[in-house]
Amino acid sequence: MEDIYDDERGLRIQTTMKQMDDLDVLFFDVTGSIDTHTCSIHLLDNIISLKVQEADVKYVAFNMAELNHINSTGIGFLIKLADNLKNDKDGTIFMRNIDEDKEHLFDMMGLWRLFVKIDADQDIADHLQAS
Repeated sequence: MEDIYDDERGLRIQTTMKQMDDLDVLFFDVTGSIDTHTCSIHLLDNIISLKVQEADVKYVAFNMAELNHINSTGIGFLIKLADNLKNDKDGTIFMRNIDEDKEHLFDMMGLWRLFVKIDADQDIADHLQAS
């Protein structure tokens, strides 16, 4: 399963399903901003949350290499997604290629208790084996 979403606000999300350690992991490559504009009218809920629900997965990975900006609305969306995944399926969200500024923001806000930072896709398989 691969899908690409582009919108006029400059948000692009590529979705890919991969098998990691015999488990399905839904990958989102995010380009642009996760902010008030892209979260408006439940845009991200209709794209990301719906994909997670349709794929019926416990594990989600975000590649943030091309994420230009995230604000409190975007962080709130990710927190909600992490809480729902954890509560409904005992799932995990992995974050890859998060830049230093955003990583520092996640540190300050204590968000690494909700997300797992990874450096490569293989880190997901390693994490799943250790769990």
